[in-house]
Amino acid sequence: MTTISIQFQLNDQQPVVAKLPTQFTLDDFKRAADNVYNNTSFLYSFVCHGKEFDLNNEDEFNKNKALITSGTTIFTIEHAKACFLPDTLVQRADRSEIRISDVQLGDVLLAFTTFGEIVTTVVEDLLKHEVDEYMEVLLGQNRLHVTREHPFFVGNGNFCSLDKLRSSDCVYSLIDGNLQSTIITNLRKNNGLKRIEWSSSAPDWRIARPGICIEGKCINKSCVAHQQLVIINIGIKEFNLLTDYEISKCPECLT
Repeated sequence: MTTISIQFQLNDQQPVVAKLPTQFTLDDFKRAADNVYNNTSFLYSFVCHGKEFDLNNEDEFNKNKALITSGTTIFTIEHAKACFLPDTLVQRADRSEIRISDVQLGDVLLAFTTFGEIVTTVVEDLLKHEVDEYMEVLLGQNRLHVTREHPFFVGNGNFCSLDKLRSSDCVYSLIDGNLQSTIITNLRKNNGLKRIEWSSSAPDWRIARPGICIEGKCINKSCVAHQQLVIINIGIKEFNLLTDYEISKCPECLT
């Protein structure tokens, strides 16, 4: 059986070489990806020349599989981590901008290949998940909020995850419909909002009722909630944090 050699590349990691039969099928491709990623290919998307391969539909996969020839690099994107925050702007095919959270299946967006060619691509899947932290990236005058694992195009067919980049490094991005090399002028880590689960066994001073709730620390040494973060239930009414501070009292000792 004759074969071709391809390579899978995840972010800026060393490419991994794999073999495919010359007349390969979707199942052959899945097996090759599973061999590289320890039977977890379902956690990734696979992109070549700006086209993402549909591993759930053989007919769709076959439409693009001619892009895979000997020596082809398949860029791998990890679903579970890499993402932009909802307010990130992306460009439609007509070069108008839309928030990434407003993108719908079937929308046609601008993208680019690893050769720097501007192309259009159709949105075939939408992935959403919560994160505990993200990075703020300044690219010239543009500000991005993105997870640190997200790969950025650095030219010459290569990608590098954000956590490996530093201020003054250059990355490529679509600006006004053109692919431009832009200097990272600043990188800053931000903690995202964390979801705290409701508890049925919390102490009385942590009970939250409908309306405005304020969190504070009790400083009354004789209070059972001394030095604890307490929930101050203001209720459903107007409240000025600067002038109405006198009604902000510990629910246990009322001081």
